[in-house]
Amino acid sequence: MNEQELQHYGVVGMKWGVIRARQKTRSIARQQKKALKYDKKAAKFTKKSEKAHMEEDLKATNRAVKKATKLNVKAAKLEKKANSASSDTRQYRLQNKAAKKAYKASQYQVKANRVSKTMGYGFKAMKYSVKSDVA
Repeated sequence: MNEQELQHYGVVGMKWGVIRARQKTRSIARQQKKALKYDKKAAKFTKKSEKAHMEEDLKATNRAVKKATKLNVKAAKLEKKANSASSDTRQYRLQNKAAKKAYKASQYQVKANRVSKTMGYGFKAMKYSVKSDVA
C-alpha cells in the first residue's frame, strides 16, 4: 500500500461530515408535512361535500315528493274514471294507466326517501384522506 494513497470505506455518495440521521429526520418531517397538506384538503372537500349534500338532497327530495304527489293524484283520477267506465276494455285500460302512474309515483317516493347522494366532493375528500394516511 502506498503512503500517498487515500482510501475511504464509507457510503458511496456520502459527503464528508454529513450525518445520515439528519437526512432521515428531514424525510420524516417532509412526510408529515405532506400528510398535513392532504388532511387539510380532505377536510376542505369533506366540508364542501356535506354542504352540497344538504342543499342538493333537499332540492332533489322536494322535487321528487312533488312529482310523486302529482302522479298519485293522476292515478286516483284515472281510478275514479275506471270505476265509472261503460265498457270493460275502457275500464281495463284506465286501471292499467292508473297502476302505471301509481308505480311511477312510488319510484319517486323511494327517491325522495333516499337522503344521501354520492357527489364528487365526497370522492375527493376520500382520496385525500387515503393519501394522508399513506404519506
